Amino acid sequence: MTIETNGLLCTPEIAAEIAKSPKRFVSVSIDGADAETHEWVRGVPGSFKAARQAVNNLIAAGIRPQIIFTVMRSNAGRVDAMVRMVEELGAASLKFNVVQPTARGEKLHENQETLNIADLIALGRHVEQELAPKTKLRLFFITHTLLEPSIASPAEMGAAPAGSSASWASSPADTMPCAA
Repeated sequence: MTIETNGLLCTPEIAAEIAKSPKRFVSVSIDGADAETHEWVRGVPGSFKAARQAVNNLIAAGIRPQIIFTVMRSNAGRVDAMVRMVEELGAASLKFNVVQPTARGEKLHENQETLNIADLIALGRHVEQELAPKTKLRLFFITHTLLEPSIASPAEMGAAPAGSSASWASSPADTMPCAA
């Protein structure tokens, strides 16, 4: 069972039910290291506290979730703080997602909130070279583009959605794509 949630409805009781599943993978979307940023992205007052509480509920039930962080201009400068927050929460991993040009993503793109390729490459290098060596978290840098397949499987990359790809930096200046 794979669940991606904003966490708003993940009560202790629901977390306990999820924990009963022997094969589960749970991700909680948190798009900022502080309430102001997260709630600006999500447009829901109180959603930052609810998402953090969902992570706490899942951990209390024996599930260390992945945190999904959608990077954009408004929050890209806070990736270091995001890693620290995810460590403090006790989550298992942090996945950096790119804004998709659908629904809310279209408006973000129109407002020039999306990162360009050069920005994404620089951010990916920062994640790999500066952040990854300093954390025990598994860090995934995901781009939803059509890339050539590599040796990494989607499961290793944090279960990239169907029809997309995951890319990750395996060594300095070496980006490896993974077909989903």
